[in-house]
Amino acid sequence: MVLLQRDMANAMTQFANAQTTTSHNTRPVTIIEKPQAFKGEEHDSETARLFRQSFRVWATNNVRAFATVDNHNNVLRDPTTGDPVPDHRKMITSALSFMQGKAGTWARPHLEQLANHQPVFNDSWPDFEKAFMEKFEPTNATEHAKTMLQQVKQGDRTFATYKAEFEQWAPRT
Repeated sequence: MVLLQRDMANAMTQFANAQTTTSHNTRPVTIIEKPQAFKGEEHDSETARLFRQSFRVWATNNVRAFATVDNHNNVLRDPTTGDPVPDHRKMITSALSFMQGKAGTWARPHLEQLANHQPVFNDSWPDFEKAFMEKFEPTNATEHAKTMLQQVKQGDRTFATYKAEFEQWAPRT
């Protein structure tokens, strides 16, 4: 019984240690929760924007999973900044795997290309983001924000809810 408890305690310690990694300057970096699946519903540019930003934060904070590595599995770092060099293909592949529904339909041919070892979006994260934004976010975000802001009404909602929605759109106008 004591041996089982000790093994369990060791396993829990190893798990806890695995939840925190150390960056090149020895600051602890916590693991960020994965973004929600993205469905790509029409007229839901805010969800698209949130997914894109959440994914980028998640990928950036999971260095081991999304960094370029050398033949010895060492993370490559930018010589100027010391930051890990992201592997854009890994990021694109992962982002596409989160897509369902209409977004999944858009992602499917790109995933097939990846499965056939073909480049997608020139294996460039900025090219992927551009294509994603063209498909799922409005081309004129400022005009969209102005339109959404004009539609914000308090009605029977609490002031806090009204204010939160107002503050969601106001900075983008």
